[in-house]
Amino acid sequence: MKRGIVRRFRDFLRANFIAGMFVALPLGITVAALILVWEKIDGPLKRIFDVTQESGAPWERLFHSIAERPEYRSIVVPLLGLVILLLAVLLLGMLIRSILGRYLLSAFDGVLMRVPIAGSIYNALRQLAVVFVDDKGKSKFRRAVLVQFPVNGSWAIGFETGVAYEGLVRSVDPAGTTGLASPTGTKPVEYVTVFVPTTPLPTQGFTLLLPRTETRELPMSVQEAMKLVISGGILTRSDETLRSLGDAK
Repeated sequence: MKRGIVRRFRDFLRANFIAGMFVALPLGITVAALILVWEKIDGPLKRIFDVTQESGAPWERLFHSIAERPEYRSIVVPLLGLVILLLAVLLLGMLIRSILGRYLLSAFDGVLMRVPIAGSIYNALRQLAVVFVDDKGKSKFRRAVLVQFPVNGSWAIGFETGVAYEGLVRSVDPAGTTGLASPTGTKPVEYVTVFVPTTPLPTQGFTLLLPRTETRELPMSVQEAMKLVISGGILTRSDETLRSLGDAK
């Protein structure tokens, strides 16, 4: 029961934080909002501490003695600002996932996209965010898979994004009597699109069109596979999920 509560709390934090990040990040890159917020937080905090130091109450004198330490302003104040910033992103995610938050976000997007230059940049970044995560903070990738890329015998982690539409399939199969025939014409084959991200920047990568039979589903979640990609294989699961791949041909 305790483990279930911890898991639900972790999922709650992850979903809301991701939702908040994919709203705050495009805006932050466009108008440098995070830097401005940091400065707005850091400055008032220091002024508050300066005012406190002028007081004479016992607890205030104790606080004054702590604040005089050289590491205080260089570590504690910025760290406190970072905590406030992370909490703000989390609260933003909780707001965006509500009906009112979605309405406000839609209205805000409409206003910002009318701003010259900044609107174009923000729109491009928002589209990039929408590609990977929905408005509930959940990944749009269907499952984590392994594909032989860039050459046979070399396995890469990819993410299935959907079933390929008929126009793409006909390009692979020019005969295209059904649009789903295999290149050899022996039997129908379902083609899927797979995104293979790069390390350590998963927003860049390759989009592959493959028969589903040429993909191998990984027994791990999309989040676990993404951690594996970003870390370059450093963060791995405790089990030996990939051991059997050496026997694949």
